[in-house]
Amino acid sequence: MQKVTLFLATLLLALFSTTPFANAAVTPTAPTAVSPSTQQQQETLANQIDQLKEKIASRVAQLNLVEKRGIVGTVTDASNNQITLTDVQGNIRFVDVDELTKFSSPSAKANFGISDIVKGTTLGAYGLYNKESKRLLARFVDVLVLPSYTSGEISSVDKANYTLTVMDETGKQTVVDIENFTRTTEYSKTGDGTRYGYSKLQTGMRLIVIGYPNRKQKNRVTATRIMYFPGAAKDPKITLPEPALSETKITPSTGSGKTLTPITK
Repeated sequence: MQKVTLFLATLLLALFSTTPFANAAVTPTAPTAVSPSTQQQQETLANQIDQLKEKIASRVAQLNLVEKRGIVGTVTDASNNQITLTDVQGNIRFVDVDELTKFSSPSAKANFGISDIVKGTTLGAYGLYNKESKRLLARFVDVLVLPSYTSGEISSVDKANYTLTVMDETGKQTVVDIENFTRTTEYSKTGDGTRYGYSKLQTGMRLIVIGYPNRKQKNRVTATRIMYFPGAAKDPKITLPEPALSETKITPSTGSGKTLTPITK
């Protein structure tokens, strides 16, 4: 019995010592080696990520220096790629233009560009303003026609042609065209305003006229607003001509070519 038991024990020991599972359990796993090409790819990817971060940071810094802005001013100089303006506050403004800049003018009948801009023109420019260089890269440049203001007394009225003439303190006379969109308002001493008919306007009345200059005739405007002040004292600097001298024929307006009837009530 002891011999049988010893034989079985010896047999089991021999079996376990030769099994592949026992060898695998005691054999350590060697680390996997990284090939040179894989390592180079990882380094390239890391460099690309760093470059992308730098570009994003640079772009953010540029965006913080640039904002959309508009500038209005009078042209003092214009070249192939730059316009110099003087704004209403007297500041010098530099406007850069490129192939993407679009130009427009209400009086242009054909293509309009920077070569058509002359000194003294009033422009409005809109684009990207650099806070550091204080220059505007224009995307739109438009010729502006600003309203004019005329203050004085009526020196003559031509009801047939719906015009009147206003003389200011310097003796300058401005012909005012009345259209159906012209609004005339009478202001009392309390500051209240009421509609006033064109047919009631007479020589000697004190007026303020707001309108747009006539492109074809100097010292002529198309009125959008007329403000009449019945309580205002006569200006001693304004000396109206004698009625016989003031009865000169006024050339009808050639602004629209249409005969318009103004509102008189």
